[in-house]
Amino acid sequence: MSKWCLILGSGFGLYGYLPAVSECGYKVIIPARYRAKFESRQELVIYSDTVHYIEDDEDIDSLTGNLDLLVIARRPSDQVDVLKLICDKHAINLPRKVILEKPLAASPDEALEIWSHISNDNSQMQFRMGYTFFYTVWGREVLKHLHSDEGCVISITWDFEAHHFTNDIDTWKRYEQQGGGALRFYGIQVIGLLASAAEWKPVESEMYANDNDEDLEWNCVVVSGLHKVKVHIDSRSKRNGFGCVISRLDALDANSSVLYEYSNESPFDLSNKIDRDLRVDIIKKIVGSFDNPGSNIYTSSPNETCIGASLKLWKAIEDCMVVRKVYRESDN
Repeated sequence: MSKWCLILGSGFGLYGYLPAVSECGYKVIIPARYRAKFESRQELVIYSDTVHYIEDDEDIDSLTGNLDLLVIARRPSDQVDVLKLICDKHAINLPRKVILEKPLAASPDEALEIWSHISNDNSQMQFRMGYTFFYTVWGREVLKHLHSDEGCVISITWDFEAHHFTNDIDTWKRYEQQGGGALRFYGIQVIGLLASAAEWKPVESEMYANDNDEDLEWNCVVVSGLHKVKVHIDSRSKRNGFGCVISRLDALDANSSVLYEYSNESPFDLSNKIDRDLRVDIIKKIVGSFDNPGSNIYTSSPNETCIGASLKLWKAIEDCMVVRKVYRESDN
């Protein structure tokens, strides 16, 4: 019996989710207006036989009762509109499995509001968020140490020049008010990882931004019991590298205190790089988590999912972000 998935989103929805969902055994439905984009990407040609088109969004209502999975990977403002529609329908004829892309909304307040509605009104539905750092080699190591009783200091640094800056693309991913920037678009992945393991208290949060509503560099420190995490993300750096260092909390000798160290060009494994997005195999694991409870790492406590916890931490981090400066171009 065929399994059906509807994907809403013509960006990462196509080049990220579509290959992953197809390789998980689903037949895929996408709006017909995505056809040109789908056919323009050479790496997606092999999935043509699994793809079916729906003429317009008005026909989605007639499909939802026959769907096994819904993927919403649209820009934050559009994603909120789709989720409000879900709330209005009170889960009637909707699939029980839904994957949402990050950030859930453009701001943490809006994200918490819409999450409260969909999680309370649709208790029979299972939700996943596109948090990919859970499934990285270094991310698993972070979780292992955070679940240990021994205190540690974790330093996560990510320096890169975002695609939209390199290619001078005017996209929502640049702008804070639209859900973009160093924290809301990139840093939210780190927040999702941390929120799955513990409750955190932000100690400091600092953003460097320009006059165009572009949050370019984010620095943050959060603590939870004996654990401390320092985060640095620079999305317009001329350097290119990712690092994660885990050290003993009480070690006086920095050279002997390192418990784990990861360094690469990217947060994702580049060793098996092929002609598709590096995150496809990770998305496959997110899709598979619905049917394999043992792989479900989305529960941070018996009464609260990782999604809700990550949104609360996101808000707490932004609430204490008291320093906002003009971006330091000279530092790069």
